[in-house]
Amino acid sequence: MELDKSVNQYITTVRQIERLGSCVTIFDFEKKYHTYISRNYDKIFGWDFENDEDLQKGFMDKEVHPEDIQHLNYMSGYFLNLMAEGDLDLFNVQYVTEYRIRNAKGDYVWVIEKHLVLEMTEDQQNLKYTLGIVDQSMQPNVPKVCTAQVINTETGDVKVFPREQKNYDLSKREIQVLKEIGDGLLSKQISDKLNISVNTVNTHRQNIISKMAVGNTTEAVQVAMSMQLI
Repeated sequence: MELDKSVNQYITTVRQIERLGSCVTIFDFEKKYHTYISRNYDKIFGWDFENDEDLQKGFMDKEVHPEDIQHLNYMSGYFLNLMAEGDLDLFNVQYVTEYRIRNAKGDYVWVIEKHLVLEMTEDQQNLKYTLGIVDQSMQPNVPKVCTAQVINTETGDVKVFPREQKNYDLSKREIQVLKEIGDGLLSKQISDKLNISVNTVNTHRQNIISKMAVGNTTEAVQVAMSMQLI
Protein backbone atom coordinates (compact mmCIF):
# COMPACT_ATOMS: atom_id res chain seq x y z
CA MET A 1 0.00 0.00 0.00
CA GLU A 2 1.39 3.40 -0.99
CA LEU A 3 1.78 5.61 2.05
CA ASP A 4 0.00 8.95 2.12
CA LYS A 5 2.65 11.64 2.54
CA SER A 6 0.48 13.54 5.04
CA VAL A 7 0.82 10.78 7.65
CA ASN A 8 4.63 10.42 7.44
CA GLN A 9 4.98 12.41 10.68
CA TYR A 10 3.29 9.58 12.58
CA ILE A 11 5.16 6.63 11.09
CA THR A 12 7.97 6.53 13.68
CA THR A 13 5.40 6.12 16.45
CA VAL A 14 3.48 3.54 14.43
CA ARG A 15 6.61 1.44 13.85
CA GLN A 16 7.37 1.42 17.58
CA ILE A 17 3.87 0.18 18.36
CA GLU A 18 4.14 -2.50 15.67
CA ARG A 19 7.33 -3.84 17.27
CA LEU A 20 5.21 -4.74 20.30
CA GLY A 21 3.14 -7.02 18.08
CA SER A 22 0.10 -4.78 17.70
CA CYS A 23 -1.81 -4.21 14.47
CA VAL A 24 -1.96 -0.51 13.63
CA THR A 25 -4.08 1.57 11.26
CA ILE A 26 -4.38 5.26 10.49
CA PHE A 27 -7.83 6.32 9.32
CA ASP A 28 -8.46 9.43 7.24
CA PHE A 29 -11.88 10.76 8.25
CA GLU A 30 -11.98 13.28 5.41
CA LYS A 31 -11.32 10.70 2.68
CA LYS A 32 -13.03 7.85 4.58
CA TYR A 33 -10.30 5.24 4.14
CA HIS A 34 -7.34 3.71 5.98
CA THR A 35 -4.28 5.57 4.79
CA TYR A 36 -2.03 3.13 6.66
CA ILE A 37 -2.56 -0.56 7.52
CA SER A 38 -0.02 -2.58 9.47
CA ARG A 39 1.30 -5.77 7.91
CA ASN A 40 1.01 -7.31 11.37
CA TYR A 41 -2.53 -8.13 10.33
CA ASP A 42 -0.99 -10.63 7.90
CA LYS A 43 1.15 -12.19 10.63
CA ILE A 44 -1.50 -12.38 13.36
CA PHE A 45 -4.66 -13.12 11.38
CA GLY A 46 -3.15 -14.77 8.32
CA TRP A 47 -4.82 -12.39 5.91
CA ASP A 48 -3.47 -11.98 2.39
CA PHE A 49 -3.26 -8.25 1.74
CA GLU A 50 -1.46 -8.79 -1.55
CA ASN A 51 -4.42 -10.56 -3.15
CA ASP A 52 -7.42 -9.14 -1.25
CA GLU A 53 -8.42 -5.76 -2.66
CA ASP A 54 -10.99 -5.17 0.08
CA LEU A 55 -8.34 -5.53 2.75
CA GLN A 56 -5.96 -3.30 0.81
CA LYS A 57 -8.63 -0.59 0.85
CA GLY A 58 -9.09 -1.06 4.57
CA PHE A 59 -12.47 -2.74 4.48
CA MET A 60 -11.63 -4.96 7.42
CA ASP A 61 -15.15 -4.61 8.81
CA LYS A 62 -16.15 -7.47 6.55
CA GLU A 63 -14.13 -9.79 8.81
CA VAL A 64 -15.83 -8.62 12.03
CA HIS A 65 -18.47 -10.98 13.44
CA PRO A 66 -21.87 -9.91 11.98
CA GLU A 67 -23.41 -9.58 15.45
CA ASP A 68 -20.52 -7.48 16.68
CA ILE A 69 -20.37 -5.10 13.72
CA GLN A 70 -24.03 -4.33 14.36
CA HIS A 71 -23.29 -3.50 17.99
CA LEU A 72 -20.15 -1.51 17.11
CA ASN A 73 -22.05 0.63 14.61
CA TYR A 74 -24.76 1.27 17.18
CA MET A 75 -22.35 2.17 19.97
CA SER A 76 -20.21 4.39 17.74
CA GLY A 77 -23.24 6.67 17.52
CA TYR A 78 -22.90 7.36 21.25
CA PHE A 79 -19.26 8.29 20.82
CA LEU A 80 -20.00 10.64 17.91
CA ASN A 81 -22.78 12.30 19.92
CA LEU A 82 -20.44 12.68 22.88
CA MET A 83 -17.83 14.20 20.60
CA ALA A 84 -20.40 16.57 19.08
CA GLU A 85 -21.31 17.88 22.54
CA GLY A 86 -17.81 19.34 22.76
CA ASP A 87 -17.19 18.31 26.35
CA LEU A 88 -14.26 16.02 25.54
CA ASP A 89 -10.63 16.86 25.01
CA LEU A 90 -10.31 14.35 22.19
CA PHE A 91 -6.51 14.21 22.47
CA ASN A 92 -6.89 12.83 26.00
CA VAL A 93 -9.41 10.07 25.39
CA GLN A 94 -9.28 6.52 24.07
CA TYR A 95 -12.28 4.90 22.44
CA VAL A 96 -11.86 1.21 23.29
CA THR A 97 -13.83 -1.63 21.72
CA GLU A 98 -13.76 -5.39 22.17
CA TYR A 99 -15.16 -7.63 19.46
CA ARG A 100 -14.67 -10.79 17.40
CA ILE A 101 -12.83 -10.83 14.09
CA ARG A 102 -12.35 -13.70 11.65
CA ASN A 103 -8.86 -14.95 10.86
CA ALA A 104 -7.73 -16.67 7.66
CA LYS A 105 -8.73 -20.06 9.09
CA GLY A 106 -12.32 -18.90 9.41
CA ASP A 107 -12.21 -18.79 13.22
CA TYR A 108 -13.49 -15.79 15.13
CA VAL A 109 -11.06 -14.48 17.74
CA TRP A 110 -11.58 -11.77 20.36
CA VAL A 111 -9.61 -8.55 19.94
CA ILE A 112 -9.35 -5.23 21.74
CA GLU A 113 -9.02 -2.08 19.63
CA LYS A 114 -8.00 1.33 20.93
CA HIS A 115 -8.82 4.43 18.89
CA LEU A 116 -6.85 7.63 19.48
CA VAL A 117 -7.08 11.02 17.80
CA LEU A 118 -3.94 12.02 15.91
CA GLU A 119 -5.11 15.20 14.26
CA MET A 120 -8.16 17.44 13.93
CA THR A 121 -9.19 19.54 10.93
CA GLU A 122 -7.90 23.12 10.80
CA ASP A 123 -11.10 24.50 12.34
CA GLN A 124 -10.78 21.93 15.18
CA GLN A 125 -14.38 20.86 14.59
CA ASN A 126 -13.90 17.44 13.02
CA LEU A 127 -11.59 14.47 13.15
CA LYS A 128 -8.87 14.27 10.50
CA TYR A 129 -6.70 11.27 11.42
CA THR A 130 -7.23 8.60 14.06
CA LEU A 131 -4.92 5.82 15.16
CA GLY A 132 -6.26 2.30 15.65
CA ILE A 133 -4.33 -0.27 17.71
CA VAL A 134 -5.59 -3.88 17.67
CA ASP A 135 -4.38 -6.64 19.99
CA GLN A 136 -5.72 -10.12 20.60
CA SER A 137 -7.68 -10.51 23.83
CA MET A 138 -5.67 -11.64 26.85
CA GLN A 139 -8.61 -13.85 27.94
CA PRO A 140 -9.94 -15.31 24.68
CA ASN A 141 -11.84 -18.19 26.32
CA VAL A 142 -13.67 -16.15 28.96
CA PRO A 143 -17.35 -15.56 28.02
CA LYS A 144 -17.77 -11.96 26.93
CA VAL A 145 -19.82 -9.64 24.74
CA CYS A 146 -18.95 -6.88 22.29
CA THR A 147 -18.34 -3.68 24.24
CA ALA A 148 -17.30 -0.06 23.72
CA GLN A 149 -16.13 2.56 26.17
CA VAL A 150 -14.36 5.90 26.37
CA ILE A 151 -11.43 6.28 28.76
CA ASN A 152 -10.23 9.73 29.80
CA THR A 153 -6.46 9.31 30.08
CA GLU A 154 -6.14 12.44 32.23
CA THR A 155 -8.80 11.73 34.86
CA GLY A 156 -9.14 7.96 34.55
CA ASP A 157 -12.91 8.31 34.08
CA VAL A 158 -14.54 5.52 32.06
CA LYS A 159 -17.84 5.81 30.18
CA VAL A 160 -19.31 2.53 28.95
CA PHE A 161 -21.67 2.82 26.02
CA PRO A 162 -24.86 0.75 26.11
CA ARG A 163 -25.67 -1.81 23.47
CA GLU A 164 -28.94 -1.39 21.62
CA GLN A 165 -31.83 -2.11 23.92
CA LYS A 166 -33.58 -5.45 23.51
CA ASN A 167 -36.72 -6.55 25.25
CA TYR A 168 -35.72 -9.76 26.99
CA ASP A 169 -38.97 -9.73 28.98
CA LEU A 170 -37.15 -10.43 32.23
CA SER A 171 -39.32 -10.31 35.33
CA LYS A 172 -38.40 -8.09 38.28
CA ARG A 173 -37.34 -11.20 40.20
CA GLU A 174 -35.16 -12.45 37.32
CA ILE A 175 -33.43 -9.07 37.12
CA GLN A 176 -32.92 -9.19 40.87
CA VAL A 177 -31.43 -12.70 40.66
CA LEU A 178 -29.22 -11.60 37.77
CA LYS A 179 -27.93 -8.65 39.81
CA GLU A 180 -27.06 -10.96 42.70
CA ILE A 181 -25.24 -13.30 40.30
CA GLY A 182 -23.30 -10.29 39.05
CA ASP A 183 -22.35 -9.48 42.64
CA GLY A 184 -20.81 -12.95 42.91
CA LEU A 185 -23.45 -14.71 44.99
CA LEU A 186 -24.07 -18.45 44.61
CA SER A 187 -27.55 -19.96 44.33
CA LYS A 188 -27.70 -20.83 48.05
CA GLN A 189 -26.65 -17.30 49.02
CA ILE A 190 -29.22 -15.78 46.65
CA SER A 191 -31.82 -18.14 48.10
CA ASP A 192 -31.09 -16.95 51.63
CA LYS A 193 -30.95 -13.27 50.68
CA LEU A 194 -34.20 -13.25 48.67
CA ASN A 195 -35.95 -15.76 50.93
CA ILE A 196 -36.73 -18.16 48.08
CA SER A 197 -35.78 -21.79 47.53
CA VAL A 198 -32.60 -22.86 45.74
CA ASN A 199 -34.76 -24.63 43.16
CA THR A 200 -36.55 -21.34 42.44
CA VAL A 201 -33.20 -19.56 42.05
CA ASN A 202 -32.01 -22.21 39.60
CA THR A 203 -35.27 -21.94 37.66
CA HIS A 204 -34.72 -18.18 37.38
CA ARG A 205 -31.18 -18.87 36.16
CA GLN A 206 -32.43 -21.15 33.39
CA ASN A 207 -35.16 -18.68 32.40
CA ILE A 208 -32.61 -15.86 32.19
CA ILE A 209 -30.31 -17.91 29.95
CA SER A 210 -33.23 -18.91 27.73
CA LYS A 211 -34.73 -15.42 27.43
CA MET A 212 -31.40 -13.71 26.76
CA ALA A 213 -30.24 -16.46 24.37
CA VAL A 214 -26.82 -16.72 26.02
CA GLY A 215 -24.65 -19.68 26.94
CA ASN A 216 -24.50 -19.11 30.69
CA THR A 217 -25.29 -16.64 33.46
CA THR A 218 -21.80 -15.11 33.28
CA GLU A 219 -22.51 -14.02 29.73
CA ALA A 220 -26.02 -12.90 30.78
CA VAL A 221 -24.50 -10.63 33.43
CA GLN A 222 -22.08 -9.11 30.91
CA VAL A 223 -24.87 -8.43 28.42
CA ALA A 224 -27.09 -6.97 31.14
CA MET A 225 -24.29 -4.71 32.38
CA SER A 226 -23.45 -3.52 28.86
CA MET A 227 -27.13 -2.63 28.40
CA GLN A 228 -27.27 -1.07 31.87
CA LEU A 229 -30.05 -3.42 32.96
CA ILE A 230 -28.26 -4.05 36.25
